[in-house]
Amino acid sequence: MADDVSSDRKGSFRKFLEHLSGAGKAIGVLTSGGDAQGMNAAVRAVVRMGIYVGAKVYFIYEGYQGMVDGGNNIVEANWESVSNILQVGGTIIGSARCKAFRSREGRLKAAQNLVQLGITNLCVIGGDGSLTGANIFRKEWNGLLEELAHNGSVDTDEPRVPAWLPPFEHSDPTEAHRSDGAKQVPVS
Repeated sequence: MADDVSSDRKGSFRKFLEHLSGAGKAIGVLTSGGDAQGMNAAVRAVVRMGIYVGAKVYFIYEGYQGMVDGGNNIVEANWESVSNILQVGGTIIGSARCKAFRSREGRLKAAQNLVQLGITNLCVIGGDGSLTGANIFRKEWNGLLEELAHNGSVDTDEPRVPAWLPPFEHSDPTEAHRSDGAKQVPVS
């Protein structure tokens, strides 16, 4: 009986994975705040799953500071770059406090760096402060893109939000409304 249940779960998980597609997507992964156990495991999971579904995955070194600074702080990851990291303490991509990201100007620079590399998704691994910063960035995203386009900092074709992304203005975390009117409810 237990084998049947286990087999059913594996089958439904495989079926779930078959429908995931990362084609045309790029994921930026950063760690922020204090180091904690499991950060490297989380980084490895994001990189490997992203690659598995066909997305490009980028390390953002030194957390939000690396996202603001750009350049060599944002580097494409590959399958091997996360090999043998589970037993390593801390976080292999580093973590740093970032005073610049607390201002709109800093977040504007971070958005520019992501758009220039075609990064469409961001995975922030950290605690409450890290996720608060990510939420502020999410809420401001459309306005940041508009400002970048208006300033000529990015090509006007770059800041278009793909249709599959929900708009960033929603305030109820249990319910997201897409620009095409469809309703998305996150799986809990």
